[in-house]
Amino acid sequence: MDTSESIPETNEIDADIASEFVEFTDDVPIEIYRSLRYIRKYENEYQKENSNLNKLAMGIGQCSPSDVAATKKQFAKSLLHSDEYMQQTNAEAQKLYANVYAAYERLNDKIRYLENERPASSS
Repeated sequence: MDTSESIPETNEIDADIASEFVEFTDDVPIEIYRSLRYIRKYENEYQKENSNLNKLAMGIGQCSPSDVAATKKQFAKSLLHSDEYMQQTNAEAQKLYANVYAAYERLNDKIRYLENERPASSS
């Protein structure tokens, strides 16, 4: 049985280690930063729409009967935008969680692999 095919060469192992190092020191933090930036953006837009909803709700009670229909239409449009921003915020948060969890799992797999490949210490 030729074992030379089953054992990766040192250069391949070094390339894998370098690639994983870059992933955990560069790629994962960049992905976290990007997701948090979008979450903050969507949350800010959500807050603006909610403020607009409050103004429109108070305006409905104070406007003339002829303007009620138009104000209700604006209210419905603002409510839909608010919901869209909340959904986008939630989707981005779910994506962030999935990416970080996947990176965590890969790191745990690598740690288990390295622990199993380490020669047993002679005591």
